[in-house]
Amino acid sequence: MMVQKLTRTNFRKFNHDWDLACQFDYRQIESQNMDLDSIFYPGLGPAALYTSFADYYQLFSSLPDSVNHVVDLGAGVGRLAPIWKTLRPDGKVTLIEYVNSRYQAAQDMIQRLCLSEVTLVQEDLLQFKIPQADAYFIYLPVNKVLEKIIADISEMNHPCYIVAIESHGNLFSRLDMWTGLELKTEIPLFTERHHHSGRIYSFSGKKTQLSKMELILRESLNESILVIKDKKGQWIGVSKDLVMSKESEVLLKYPPRTVDESSILEVKKMTDFSAEVQSFIQKLRDEVVFEGSLIRKIWIAPTLKLEMQNGSILSLPSSY
Repeated sequence: MMVQKLTRTNFRKFNHDWDLACQFDYRQIESQNMDLDSIFYPGLGPAALYTSFADYYQLFSSLPDSVNHVVDLGAGVGRLAPIWKTLRPDGKVTLIEYVNSRYQAAQDMIQRLCLSEVTLVQEDLLQFKIPQADAYFIYLPVNKVLEKIIADISEMNHPCYIVAIESHGNLFSRLDMWTGLELKTEIPLFTERHHHSGRIYSFSGKKTQLSKMELILRESLNESILVIKDKKGQWIGVSKDLVMSKESEVLLKYPPRTVDESSILEVKKMTDFSAEVQSFIQKLRDEVVFEGSLIRKIWIAPTLKLEMQNGSILSLPSSY
């Protein structure tokens, strides 16, 4: 189904023809996912969940001829595979998808179309070490899964391309912050998204010094302790599951607060604190009631104290 040029006139037929060839039953595929964790977006329709065939074609036809192996990170039903094999008959595709019904649909499609050099992997991106490739496709929200992907690719020290579509409004901002990544081009999309264009970046593959914000975001994969300063003093935030809310701000989960990068003084290990303070941090994170209330905030300067959700303040001995 090769076309010379996709346009606003012919892209819908292009998508329709590929859907007929792949024989996806989207309603049946997604009806099995209603009880999944929200990170897998149960209940969304195919237009929101999956990148269209036309947009894949539009973006991946713009990659240099040197690109052979491409990886779709969160591949859904695998729509990239037939498009890339159309563009590069000798090329390789790796599809990584965790949700079983989507994985099975991709597997059936690969067999139905007799696609060769296509590797389908059913893995959690948080646990799976992604393979080295020439290009990676990202259509994901900014969260710890994305941070794990960025860390994996950065540690390979291998030049590659990143093909991205904005998902929730701040993916491009996060990618623009990625040290060693350079925006090469923006390409108009046919499907309505948070941004009207997809982007192609090149990654240098060189080891570089991470910015302060990148170091903080990388800690979302760990359980480090952030020391944060405001006009009242210094308090503790837990790095686990934090996300970027704006270019210079992160949203903490423990405690739930939006924090500017400039207010984060340092990153510490849990063991840098006394056993007693560690126990309070664990109570904050696990939402355990202490002295009749949940802990709202742990202050460590100018004095050690607990700010409780019921409005009370518990001063602690300096020996803590």
